Amino acid sequence: MSGPIAGDYPDGSSGHSGSDTSKERAEREDASGVTGWRQQRILQTLELRGGRGRTVGEVEQGMKMGHGAASGALSRLHRAGHVVRLKERRNGQEVYIHPKFHDGQEESPYRPNVVHRNPPMALELTDQMIRDMMTASGLMPPEDLTRIRNFIDRVTP
Repeated sequence: MSGPIAGDYPDGSSGHSGSDTSKERAEREDASGVTGWRQQRILQTLELRGGRGRTVGEVEQGMKMGHGAASGALSRLHRAGHVVRLKERRNGQEVYIHPKFHDGQEESPYRPNVVHRNPPMALELTDQMIRDMMTASGLMPPEDLTRIRNFIDRVTP
């Protein structure tokens, strides 16, 4: 088995949800070559499917893997430019194809998860959104934002 073919995230892993167990799994699968093997298999499958491609659900079923593994591998391959995600949908899911079969179909660009990429910005945006909603609704004075923020800080890790 080989290492991941799609680029690493800033923490050096192939990606994880943020929990300790997810990070440990990513590190273990990267080190053992499982991540690279999974990505290669998906690329081969997409190449065999031609322009029809596969959705994440079809990858899950066809390759007997869980949703997180299939979705994560496709996302990393898409982010690195190894696969193309189309706007076309099948069974409510976007279709991924091998780039050599991309023939002008409308693409769905990679959309990074802002919360995982930049948590401080996401919290500032949340504060501003709360402030705007409270001001616009007139139901709660904006100074209550401090009380709400303190509560959120107490209940989140």
